[in-house]
Amino acid sequence: QTCQITSYQGQEVNNDRPMYGSWGMTSVPPTGSQAITLSGYGQNTNKFIIGTHDINTHPKNLQAGEVQMYDTKGQTIYLQDQTAIRISANNEVTISIAGQECVLIQSGVVTISNSLIVGNGASGYFSDQNGKVITVQAGIITNIGD
Repeated sequence: QTCQITSYQGQEVNNDRPMYGSWGMTSVPPTGSQAITLSGYGQNTNKFIIGTHDINTHPKNLQAGEVQMYDTKGQTIYLQDQTAIRISANNEVTISIAGQECVLIQSGVVTISNSLIVGNGASGYFSDQNGKVITVQAGIITNIGD
């Protein structure tokens, strides 16, 4: 991935500069983000980017040991200090396994496209693909209605 960087108060512009980051993670920083660069062989014309930062979208108030991935629209995946993983999406969350979508969460509705196995003691209700409401109490189906 490459981007354009401007330095020396706009007096120097470098186009198509490579961005380096941690393996397995990639991002396109918002326009106007700050960047940390190194100059290969000591030449300003040979700059590459090793880090970026955008003060406007950077999460605040994380505790030691916490991690948060975020975007410019407020969506996050937050690993919260050994207590929770919090996912916040604006429209939907999709989980795929082996290239096949198996869970879709959208507008407060959870759609599971394959089998659902519920442990002992589960209670609640859900609808099947035909719209029938199935009621479960303490892990036992107690009613199948229309």
